[in-house]
Amino acid sequence: MSYYVYILDCRYMRKTILLLGIVALIVIIYFGNVHQQPSLPTTTLKPAPSIGHPLPAPAPKEVLALHTVGQVTWHAKDFVGKNVRIQGYMIKREAAYVIFSDEATGNVTSHDLPITGKGIGIFKPKQKYIIEGKLVYQGLEASNHNPYHLELSDPSRM
Repeated sequence: MSYYVYILDCRYMRKTILLLGIVALIVIIYFGNVHQQPSLPTTTLKPAPSIGHPLPAPAPKEVLALHTVGQVTWHAKDFVGKNVRIQGYMIKREAAYVIFSDEATGNVTSHDLPITGKGIGIFKPKQKYIIEGKLVYQGLEASNHNPYHLELSDPSRM
């Protein structure tokens, strides 16, 4: 008889726990929403009608790392034939080119870089510039005997 009472109690206990769990869940759902901020009505945006095919996104412009004149001239083989972005000062003007250096003043050395191309006439001494161009091996006999020179790519970006 005691065994039968134990089974009977376990059945009622399971039902009681299940009932309490359901009641707790209902209370949480009901009272959990009471303390929330009321949400504002949202409107759904409809896509604009397209005419023809959509235009492709423009390709992102390549952002070049900024180098000093010395970094480029001391390791020129790493930069030959590539577009390079350089900061420096114009220290000497020649008829067909200018020479850039890391220093605003001083003597011209073989590690200063000749610059050719459109726009070289705007450079002024002792003023820092950031320029872009393609590093070329040979093709210019510069007064500082540097076999490399930079051909400006876009003078409007100086």
